Amino acid sequence: MSSLLERVLPFFSRGLYPSAPDAEFDQSWYFAKYPDVAEQFVDGWAHFVEYGDAEGRAPNADFDPSYYARTHLALEETRPYRRYINAGRRHGFLPAPAQLTPEASRDRLARALHGLRHPILIVGSDAQRAGAPLLLLDVALQLRARGYSPVFVLRRGGPLFGAFRALGPTTVSAEGWDLEAMGESLPADVPVLGNTGWSAPLTAPRGAARSSPARGRGSSDYLERNRLLRAVRRTKHIAVALPGVQSALGSRSSPSRSIDVIVPGLVTTTTRTVGRRRVAARLRRHTPGHGPVFIGAGYADRRKGFDLFLDVAWGILEHRPDAVFVWVGELSTWARRLADDAASRGLPLLTPGFSDAITDWYACSDVYLLTSRQDPGPTTVMDAAMVGVPFVGFEADIGLRSLAGLLDGIGVFTDDREVFIREAIATAAADSRQRRRDRQRHPHAHCPREPAIRWRRRKRLGRVPRRNRLSALHAAKAGAGAVALGAGRTVLPPLRP
Repeated sequence: MSSLLERVLPFFSRGLYPSAPDAEFDQSWYFAKYPDVAEQFVDGWAHFVEYGDAEGRAPNADFDPSYYARTHLALEETRPYRRYINAGRRHGFLPAPAQLTPEASRDRLARALHGLRHPILIVGSDAQRAGAPLLLLDVALQLRARGYSPVFVLRRGGPLFGAFRALGPTTVSAEGWDLEAMGESLPADVPVLGNTGWSAPLTAPRGAARSSPARGRGSSDYLERNRLLRAVRRTKHIAVALPGVQSALGSRSSPSRSIDVIVPGLVTTTTRTVGRRRVAARLRRHTPGHGPVFIGAGYADRRKGFDLFLDVAWGILEHRPDAVFVWVGELSTWARRLADDAASRGLPLLTPGFSDAITDWYACSDVYLLTSRQDPGPTTVMDAAMVGVPFVGFEADIGLRSLAGLLDGIGVFTDDREVFIREAIATAAADSRQRRRDRQRHPHAHCPREPAIRWRRRKRLGRVPRRNRLSALHAAKAGAGAVALGAGRTVLPPLRP
């Protein structure tokens, strides 16, 4: 009976059990591959379940744990084979990268497009729980409401893969699919949308107007590291979201290459009363009688400056002992250690993790602390501004600094820690409802305006995510060419049924 339970429970608890070996586990190969295990263990499967999977060892010659973790696991997640057993097989993921033929790649795209009346190809970097993938999901919902049928090509997968697949056929190109072959077979009347340089190989064969390489993972350095610059140079037209990216790409392209900047435009972010009350209650439970709330957001790592966030938090706490600090987003292992240490030393820090209702957290905050060391955006600052939250930031490699007019009424930059702390405290103290309303209106004065989408089909489509920030979607010959994506709003026209 216990053996039967151990074989059934994995389907519910998503675990691997020592007494229920997987049919694909090859013990002879495992012992030959890892002689250190063979010297100490008799049961190879038991070792793999307890230690090997977490250590990045392979259960057989056909599974590549390093590739699978890099391609399909959430950030900081371990045990790739367990994830493959519980989800990867069901999704049809490959256990190792393959050199798939151009014919197979063309057939893959043809099957994805088959039967769709108005397909649109959407290209993204990954399906992690982060800003860019959520942005693409939002855009896909908007496009579907206008009559388009999304088809996704992602460079890598992640925990949001199921959300992408629920909206349309989804391919993970890192499995070995030939993007240029897909681009060669792509029908001329299928628009292409992308927020990554990985969309360039799909459209370079057509010489069409092209998707923007301006999003976070589309910088010129990233394009060069991944050998994408050649494909980008072959495109007829390039659109980027920030002047800084325009300059960087311009220095690596021919003088005749057209590189346009689409100034970011944001759809008004909405919050729910019940969501704001839930966040406020959580803040009260964490720090009863708290004062101003200082917030940061994103995947907490060194690039995002999580250590700098904690450092200025200690400085603010010296002057405002009633202050509370919030970081919304997943924490890296490094950041988790820092957060635990800070909390043990008495810093009133709340780390709710990833949240698709981040605007509710912004609505309950007073100041956004921008401590990134490098960030082509960040659009989180603009999301916060759309609900009236000002920011104080360090002068670093921040893409939004090139949009001075857009930021003048929202926040300030400084390169001095003490000035940063004073500005954050003063900004929180001087805030008011009127100032929040002014900040909410300010970005719209500097952004292209498009008619809001009327959600007439909301009931049919289901719940529309509260996080309604769109990426800049510039349509070049909409419906017959490619479209570009930066950090604004869609301008593709609605389709008639």
